Amino acid sequence: MKKIYKLIILLFLYSCEKNITVKLTDAKTMNVIYASVTDYSSMQATLSESVSFYADNSFPAISGAIVNILDSNTNLGYSLSEMNYAGYYTNSKRGKQGSIYKLSVNINDTIYTASAQMPYRVHLDSITFQQQNILGIEIIQPILHFQDPIDTTNYYRIIVTNISSGKINSFNLNDRLSDGRYMHYTLDYDSSYIHEKDTLEIELRSQNRASYNYFSQIENSAGASAKNAINTAPDNPESNLTNGALGLFDIYSRSFHKVLVPSSIATNNYWSEIWLK
Repeated sequence: MKKIYKLIILLFLYSCEKNITVKLTDAKTMNVIYASVTDYSSMQATLSESVSFYADNSFPAISGAIVNILDSNTNLGYSLSEMNYAGYYTNSKRGKQGSIYKLSVNINDTIYTASAQMPYRVHLDSITFQQQNILGIEIIQPILHFQDPIDTTNYYRIIVTNISSGKINSFNLNDRLSDGRYMHYTLDYDSSYIHEKDTLEIELRSQNRASYNYFSQIENSAGASAKNAINTAPDNPESNLTNGALGLFDIYSRSFHKVLVPSSIATNNYWSEIWLK
């Protein structure tokens, strides 16, 4: 009988941590690597071990690893140092759009590698809001407006942080049916998430296919677990790391804005955004 394991990945959003827990169907403890290169913050890597699903939420950090990231365009390498707390490695270098980065992680003489290119940023032009009445409940929905590049396959991840409530939500999308179009993308929420005069931080990430697939599988697995928690054991998210490691080498650029939800939003009408300085 297969044992069920769970994986925790620390995603660093605006200097905060968001824990994503996924049930795994692997019968042994495995190394978990989440490393990221972005165009706005330092290079980061979090190393840990998977644990039994029935264990407590204590995820053993992996210390003493050797973590390096190579910029293939410039042939410059960067060493990530372990600091702040066990299993967390960083280098202050920021990534560049269009560059290809290669990750190498040495854990007890076992080498794990990955390679990915940073997509070019897609600019978030504006954010508007509409209010929908659904089954008698008023729901406020942000709408993101941006130009999707033509003749290019684009993958996006939208991160919304409600500063007023502390809630974080994410959305994965691609341009398979909207290549080259001007996008008006509505974010669907439940009625409790956004209220008038809330302050939101909204991030439009341009990610590569590996990251898109990874986060899509996590979201699908989480949905399947919620619907059928007893009978469903989601598969491991597809990793772009070699040598059997779990996790992701995540490369992305971003467009970011902070916005105030306007008051007195008319039902089914668009309202101009209010940018915070």
